[in-house]
Amino acid sequence: MLKRVSDALRGAVGRASGEAVRLRRLFIDQYRRRRSGALVLGQRLAAWAGRHWRRISAVGAMSWIAWIVLNTISVQNNLCSIRFLQPSLADACGALGLGNKPTRTERLAWEALPDRSCPALRQFVDRFPESALRGQAADLLAARETSETTVWTKAARSLPLTVPLSAEDRRSEADARALALVGATSIADNLCSGFAQTQIYRVLASRPDPAEWTCRPFSTGYACGFSGKAICDVEIRGVTTTETCPPKAAGKTQSAAAQP
Repeated sequence: MLKRVSDALRGAVGRASGEAVRLRRLFIDQYRRRRSGALVLGQRLAAWAGRHWRRISAVGAMSWIAWIVLNTISVQNNLCSIRFLQPSLADACGALGLGNKPTRTERLAWEALPDRSCPALRQFVDRFPESALRGQAADLLAARETSETTVWTKAARSLPLTVPLSAEDRRSEADARALALVGATSIADNLCSGFAQTQIYRVLASRPDPAEWTCRPFSTGYACGFSGKAICDVEIRGVTTTETCPPKAAGKTQSAAAQP
């Protein structure tokens, strides 16, 4: 009886030991597989990094340089804009090309510009094409407004005029000429009225201008006529276009708002 119990216990212990060995081998096998997979993944990542290392390095270097430049510009702008040292500090920065500041000559020329004058801004840009204030000038010119104004300019126009001999005679040649001029006035009015038919002209006055007289004596007196011009005093319509730019302070505000 005791022998059977002992054999049963030995069998159970053997089976338990075998199961433990099997589980240990299974655990070791899983560990080795995971370790192998990790190594393979690490090798693949290392190989990819090796193939693309130059590109990664270039991108990183460019990012680093860009960060340095941007921070340097920001520092320059802040240092060159210290208020209690103005305008001497900004002039010095402009002379050295730092902080996006104009030179003293450019600053004084900018301050002397008449406000809202677009031609003056264009002249400034032509004179200082590389100035730090060029951006402000461009902003002001881009925001300009135009208006049209009608302007009337006085002028004189002439038309050929011929006055025939008067049907009435006068005792003297002088009186005959005076009579011919009276008739010529109405003729000149009719000729010049043609200008008023257009929208370009306005007729102010008209008058005859004799050039060559013809007078004939009769038994009862004289009759005269002449050839010459009808002088038409007119006004000519024109349109003037005016450009108006914003004040210089507005351009400074726009440029400051555009900066990061």
